[in-house]
Amino acid sequence: RKVSIFSMFTKSSNQRNNGLPSIIAVFLHACNTPDRVIEMLSQLGLSISPSSINSAVSSLVRKAETKRRQAGQQLLTAYAYDNFDVAFNVGTPTVDKGDRSLAHLTSATMIPL
Repeated sequence: RKVSIFSMFTKSSNQRNNGLPSIIAVFLHACNTPDRVIEMLSQLGLSISPSSINSAVSSLVRKAETKRRQAGQQLLTAYAYDNFDVAFNVGTPTVDKGDRSLAHLTSATMIPL
């Protein structure tokens, strides 16, 4: 509670102070929190606006993609692939569609050497 109150007070005195609200906002985005809730929290000073969250996430994705591309171009990276199956269980199976609840996926990991 003390950190939240301190964050609200610093936000009211300096609009550029948004360290804690940015962290909370990324967490809310990861939890698929509705925009109404995020908007209310941003009015309280505990989060940043939904448009700012989307901009921050897009920026983080672009930076991660650039770093991944640079690591791959240096030829000092090993690649590890893994095949795995995911079963999407449905409440009521139907005869028409058969068993389409199993998905075969592949993941890849880049390991810097």
